Amino acid sequence: MKKKRLAWLALLGAALLCCAPAWAGETEEAGDKTEEHKPWQGRLADGRIISEKDLAEILNLHQQWVDSGGKRGQWSYLLSRSDLSDVSLAGANLSGLDLSGANLSGGNLIGAKLCKATMVNANLTNAVMNRSDLTDANLIGAELGHANLDDACLRGADLRKSKIDRVSLNRADLRGALFEPDFQLPDHAGSEGSPLVGRWPIFSSIANSETLFLVAYQEQSHPITALRDQLKKCSYLPPSRQLTHALRHNNDSVGLDSHIAYYLIAWPTNWGLSPLRPIGYMFLLIIPFSAVYWLALHRPDREGIWMIWDPNSLRRPPNQPWRQLLKVKDGANPLYGLYFSLLSAFHIGWREFNVGNWISRMQPREYTLRATGWVRVASGLQSLISVYLLALAVLTYFGRPFE
Repeated sequence: MKKKRLAWLALLGAALLCCAPAWAGETEEAGDKTEEHKPWQGRLADGRIISEKDLAEILNLHQQWVDSGGKRGQWSYLLSRSDLSDVSLAGANLSGLDLSGANLSGGNLIGAKLCKATMVNANLTNAVMNRSDLTDANLIGAELGHANLDDACLRGADLRKSKIDRVSLNRADLRGALFEPDFQLPDHAGSEGSPLVGRWPIFSSIANSETLFLVAYQEQSHPITALRDQLKKCSYLPPSRQLTHALRHNNDSVGLDSHIAYYLIAWPTNWGLSPLRPIGYMFLLIIPFSAVYWLALHRPDREGIWMIWDPNSLRRPPNQPWRQLLKVKDGANPLYGLYFSLLSAFHIGWREFNVGNWISRMQPREYTLRATGWVRVASGLQSLISVYLLALAVLTYFGRPFE
């Protein structure tokens, strides 16, 4: 009997040993679930602990104050320097709220309205702020490291001395934002060939922002310059062009020389932001110059556009003179003005390498169009403008004349 009892006890002990890890896992999982469902708590600057319900009441009173223009509710200052880490305020209206020095790290602020909110020196590390509205928000000295600001509106936001290490700015609206973040650059960071040092945003995300060219600076331009240089080193050329435009646009220099440079170089290319736009202007000028040549076709004088036939032409019409002044009253087609404007615009090249000559070779008949008198002057002027615009487009596209 004793042997049987000992055998049963041995079997029972072995079963307990086998089940112990499973029971321990279930106990640990139950503990994790209990921890997951632990209610959120925050701490105000005076040390008071607040719950989600208390926070909702504070925000409700503030919302009433905002909606009534200060007649009802209460403007909240209680959240300044408070600990609201890991808080969930998705879609909440926090406009005008004072969150200076508050700890919002890891918070869920997706779609939150933070218009004109004061967040000086606030901690927003790892905060999720997709589609949040930060229009005119004060973010001076704010810690935004690893925050997600995709599709956020930062119009007019003050980002001076803020830290934006590894922040994501995909499609963020930065129009009018004071973009002077603290990249914590060493003295050699701006030198040629220096390594990629400093606290930078995610370059691939900021490259997706289409409003970089509208950022501004108030005191220092070197943060924008440093970011532009680093983007260029990492082969993000379009955003680097946008930042060049921002730097030039904010430089309100005056004087005759600057105005001449602006209208001759900067305006046609939008400070390098639209390098191919001069070519569009070259095509656009064909229309007004064709009107000038159309006038020459209708004037009765002996100056205008001449049709010169090739002496060796194989198909010159019978009784056709080798040269003829084109006039509408003599049966000339008015569209010759448009065609001559096209040839003048592309009279670019040297000897056989001439675009205008290549276009004329597509004619079914062997003749050339030449001008005399004031029409020749107009044609030469159009050709000079076209050459200048083409050279400006090539220089701006392949070079960096504004940096």
